[in-house]
This record gives sequence, structure tokens and C-alpha cells, in this order.
Amino acid sequence: MTGAGSIDIALDHNVGALRRSAGVDDAPAGVLDLLPDAEALLEEAARLGVSVRLALPPPLGSATLRELARTHPLVQEIRVLDGRAPPPDGGPHVLVAADRVVRAAAAAQGWSAVAHPAMALPTLLGQHFVFVRLAGDVDALRDAPGVVPCWVERDPGGDWAFALVSPAGLARAIDAGLAIDRLALRHDVQDALLVQLDEGMRAGELSSYEVLWSRGSRLLLAVGADIRNDEVPAHGAHGHFRLLTPSPELLRPARVARTAPAGRQADGAGRALADPAPVTAISYEADVARYAGGTPLADGPPLRSRHSSHPDNARVVVALLGELRALGLAPVAHEFAFGGRVLRNVAADVPGERASLVVVGCHLDSTAARDPGFTPARDAARGADDDASGMAAVLAIGRHVAALAQPTRHTVRLCFFNAEESGLVGSRAYAASLKARGAEIAAVVCIDMIGFNSDSLRSWEVHAGFTDPAIRDLSLPLAQVVARAAEQLGVLPPAQVYSGTTPTGGTDPARFDGAINRSDHASFQEQGYPAVLVSEDFFPNRPGDPAADPNPNYHSNTDAAVDGAYGADITRAVSVAVLELAAG
Repeated sequence: MTGAGSIDIALDHNVGALRRSAGVDDAPAGVLDLLPDAEALLEEAARLGVSVRLALPPPLGSATLRELARTHPLVQEIRVLDGRAPPPDGGPHVLVAADRVVRAAAAAQGWSAVAHPAMALPTLLGQHFVFVRLAGDVDALRDAPGVVPCWVERDPGGDWAFALVSPAGLARAIDAGLAIDRLALRHDVQDALLVQLDEGMRAGELSSYEVLWSRGSRLLLAVGADIRNDEVPAHGAHGHFRLLTPSPELLRPARVARTAPAGRQADGAGRALADPAPVTAISYEADVARYAGGTPLADGPPLRSRHSSHPDNARVVVALLGELRALGLAPVAHEFAFGGRVLRNVAADVPGERASLVVVGCHLDSTAARDPGFTPARDAARGADDDASGMAAVLAIGRHVAALAQPTRHTVRLCFFNAEESGLVGSRAYAASLKARGAEIAAVVCIDMIGFNSDSLRSWEVHAGFTDPAIRDLSLPLAQVVARAAEQLGVLPPAQVYSGTTPTGGTDPARFDGAINRSDHASFQEQGYPAVLVSEDFFPNRPGDPAADPNPNYHSNTDAAVDGAYGADITRAVSVAVLELAAG
């Protein structure tokens, strides 16, 4: 321990990952893949004589720890995180952890706790961060020392951001002419939750929570370690929220790969790629039933819930890894810290000619937040439509792409995101890590709730809207590809394509899009990637059009069955679109 102080880092999604084998045991391979901000912290700490300890999630054997210590000489000690933070023993000490539960435990023991590696050294040197709202040319703060954005919004009314800033960052913002409002977030023990109130909801329902900021139908809440995100009543009343956590990537440019222009038909061997996935109503319903508790899972009895707090959530991850391995793929579990636990997203590549990605995703968790007295860690939440319907679609598309005789140009990445119902937590962590590593993405297509249909109209939606018109413009061609694919198959009515830049206030799909920031596609849009959401007819339609057909069992355990033919038809359309995008 040097006189310059020390830093403890909990290995989580803001820091990097412990590389694991691709085998069934998923065992640690003794290699750390650190993100650039964490690498920069280690190098600067070594230069300043600051000791760094790295805490990894259990279980890890002593041989693995020794190998990690050998390959990372800038880390003075590598240990297993046991859930406790020892009291600091003299001198300044900082603990870095994305999870507010871990930070709160550390703060109670006297540590200075921060959420991101970019905040560690300034805090150790006495440059403590405050949470602010900035308005103006936020791009002037790109990579500015002491500025860590948590949310960036670009809209016709001007750019603005929520950010954590040190005194040096505050001075930079003042010099850049930005308007600054300080907000009373205790970022060492709290996170910010951005709540969007839907039509008819009252902000008074959230009056018992700590409100930091409000504008129109949105509020920013401060939530501590004693509050679960999905306890916030907006969740059960068709509102939604985003967990805002530090992400320096938000102000950095995204690498967007070029894909086929809308309207282009693949030629030659590429024509075979336009064949739809051979999914039927029976095969689709079987996949849904397996993940919605209708039939036993491979490792035992039927699932009761996929909620991120429920013990069955881990079984879902293991089952998905097994199914993807059975396709001849090499799936990985992307770990992230949330709510005092390590949760996992699942991803698998069908390799293309290039490393650039076409992502097709869904969320693997479920909730029954609208059921009175719902206790996530115990109660059932089958989530057949939300979102076992999306899981079934991604699995069907994965089987189809994996069986192709020749690779696509772009790599197709199958993604199953965790903790979507807790504020898009898993997809936000995953999208930020991809951008931090410089991933090049051509397209993202997320599928969330495509299994409910109560009438003969079979209406469905594709959402490209976003508050930033530039990102909306990147996303809209993807929506047009999906809509055109369905039209070519001829089994669905024309897609309702939403391309607005405002989430509430009207029904014109060219101006409003109720899915803005509402599902996992938004985690990629906020990082600057083109992304769309495919869903059933959930959102209000224009006057004169047939009424919307939302699932009355939404966020209830009664969400137990799907219209297999309807879900399979949407899946086939998306499969054609994914392959057209991957061929570009």
C-alpha cells in the first residue's frame, strides 16, 4: 500500500470480463478482457504510484487467481469478491462498482464509492463528482477529463445530458458555455431512474420517491440500494423507465457498417438467403412453451419465472447456452452486475465474411409486476408473450442462419438480454461494452412481444423512432427492410411503421413513437447504432384506423399463451429482413 492511496475495482460490465471457455462447464480461462477505460486507469494508477486491487465474482480457484495476477502485473492483488468491503486502513481509498448495492455496502464501511473506472483517480485525488444536467453543445465535452455522461439526448429543442462531473469537468462545461443544473443524486449509493409516464398516468403516484427533475411526462428519480427498480409503480401501469448509469461511450462516435440499401435484392447465391426461416405455428409454440413454463426445461421441471430476481433466471441462461451450442455455435454469457447479483446476457455469433454485426435480439427475463403483491424472487411470471415470443423468434432465426450453406457478409449475432424489465439494464451494459471495444454494427433488430393477436386483422408494428432525428434516420431504412420482407411473403398486413421523435402526445407514426426508449433496441440507438423494434399491435393507432390490440395480460402471470401462427409469420418476415441486412 503506497502513500498515494489505493483503488479497489469490482470486475463488472464497466470494467471488463473474465474470459471463459466455450465448453459446457463455462470455466474461467485465466484471462481478463479489460475495457479501454479500465486499462487506462491501471496505467495511470501505476504512473502515480497508486495500488490497485481487482475483485472478481466467485467461484474462482487459487490457480486461476495466480494466472490472472501473472498476466496483469499492473494489478497489485486479485481476489474473490465476497460481498463485503473491508474498512479502509488509512490513506484515501476508492471502490469502483457499477452495482449500487455494492457501492452502498462500501460507503457504509467508509469507502469513497464510484460507479465507473473513469471516476476513480479524480476521486482519489480529491476531485469529487456531482450529478448535473447539462444543456448546450454537449459534444464539446467528448473525452473531457472529469465528465462522465449517463444520458445524452438530442432533439429539436437542443442537446442536453445528465452527467457526473468533477470540479475539472464542471470548469470545462462552463468554458464550453453549457447551462448547468446540479441535481441531488448521491451517486455513491444511488442510481438515477428516468421514468416515462404514459397517457393517463399521474406523477403523483411517484410522490413517495425522491424526484430529482421533471419535464412534461418524464421524471428522474433517485433510487437507493433498498429499492428495486421494478417496485416503481410506473412499471405496472404501462409506463416505463431507464436505469441511467455512467457510460463515457455516449459521447463517442459509433462505428456503423454499411448494409444493403433499402429495396436492393440480393443476387446470385444471395437469393437463397432470402428464404424465410422454416418456423411453423407448432414449432414456434413449442419454443414459447419451453421458456414460459408450459413444458419442462431440459434440466428439470417447468420454469416458474424468468424474472432477473428469480432463481429460474439462471436456468434460462444455461438452457439458452445449451440450445445455441447444439446449433454448432460458440455462445458466450456476458456478465453484468445488478441488484447485488451477477446476471448474464447470452450471445452467439453465426460468423460472416466480416466482423461487422447484424444483431437480432430479444429479452430473456419476464415480470408479473401488475399482479397485486407480486414478489419477483418468489412468484410466477410466465411471460409467454413478453418475451418468450421474442426468444422463440430469435431461436428460430438462429437455427435458420446457422444452417446456411454459405456465410453472410456481416456476422449475425443472436442476443438474449437480461433485466430488460428492470430498466433495459442488460442490453444497456452490453451495447456500451460493444461500443467501448469499437464494434462495427450494421443493424440491430429487436423482437419484443409478437405473440398476442385477438382478431383477424393481425396488425403488427415496426419501431424506428428516436429522440435524435439523426439516429432515427439511420434506423428507418431497417424498418423499411422488415416491412418489405413481410410484404413479399404476403401473409401479414402492411406493417405499422413508427418513425417519430416524441414518445407521447399523439398518434401520427411519423411524429410519435411510443416505443422510444422502451425496449432493448433503444440501448443501441442511444449509443449511435441503427436499431428497430418489432412488436405486435401494442401502441395506439391513428384516428380512423382499427383500434390497437394490446395484450390484456401484459406484465401479469396470466400471460401464458401465444397465437403461434401469428408469431411464426412475424418471425419469418424478420428472418428474411435479417438475412437481407446481413447480405449487404
